[in-house]
Amino acid sequence: MAGGWMQGGWRCARLIVGVVGVVGLLFCSGVAAPGASPAPRSVAAAEALIAALNATDADGMVALAAIPFELREQEWVSASNGSGFVLGAAQDRTVAEPAELARTFRALVERVHVRSATAAASAPGRQALLSEQLSGAAAAWKNLDLVLFLRGEGDVEHVVIVGVAPGPARVRALYLN
Repeated sequence: MAGGWMQGGWRCARLIVGVVGVVGLLFCSGVAAPGASPAPRSVAAAEALIAALNATDADGMVALAAIPFELREQEWVSASNGSGFVLGAAQDRTVAEPAELARTFRALVERVHVRSATAAASAPGRQALLSEQLSGAAAAWKNLDLVLFLRGEGDVEHVVIVGVAPGPARVRALYLN
């Protein structure tokens, strides 16, 4: 009887050590748990991409990105009841070729500017971003760290969301409104 308990106790201890090891590995590698704040490496990659965008450095953006790349653009439109503005229909595109990604970034640097290349200090939670701005977007967004930037205010707050693959900290997606 005591041997059976000991054997079960050792299995439990090994399981706990294994779980602690995996959690430690994830923490040290910069991978954030789903729903958590983005990993510091992901924030740094996103900020570097926005700095390149603001510097009109399309080649710098390409160097930070990975294929396939998801691009979502969504304009604000007048609400049908006249009560202000709402997000309009989203335009989604998957970029699958490096040359196409370079062309896409060259076009973006000509027309998009972000107020600050520093991530927003107080951003909505991950689930809010996925259910609002990224509602209906490609499934790839769900596995990315999401880093929010403010583009500047007019009648509404325009934002950029950068999606970063948490392990390698490569930019895989960009949302603009």
